[in-house]
Amino acid sequence: MVLDIDHILPKSAFRHLMFTVYNLSVSCKRCNMNIKKDDLSFLSDINAVNDNPQDTSLYKIIHPNFDDYFSHLNFYTKTENQQKIIKYTVVANSTKGQFTFDYFKLEELEIDSYNKAQGIKEAEEVSEIIRPEIAKRIEDLLKNK
Repeated sequence: MVLDIDHILPKSAFRHLMFTVYNLSVSCKRCNMNIKKDDLSFLSDINAVNDNPQDTSLYKIIHPNFDDYFSHLNFYTKTENQQKIIKYTVVANSTKGQFTFDYFKLEELEIDSYNKAQGIKEAEEVSEIIRPEIAKRIEDLLKNK
């Protein structure tokens, strides 16, 4: 993962905050350059943010410098030898947690099975070349691992 210095409030719209410490954060390139870029939809009121950029209630996302991340999202990771599971969950129906999860497409970063962790794609169904009754038995066996 390659990291960037992210301007939480994009410098294109908030040039006066370009070098303000609370407007800077570490971010991965995926989130900074591919998702957020110069977007402002994560703000509830752009004019109010301009007047008071430290008011955390004006941000729909979890602000990395003003909010406690783990009050909104849990990040679970389990590593056993070379196998890894990664999962995000929203804490107590947190609006900011859910918005952040959806906005940054965190589901795409989850690894929810050992097969996926190893890069093995799980087949949705057994090949149609196999007789249906045998395919059904294989599917049943796979479900009961």
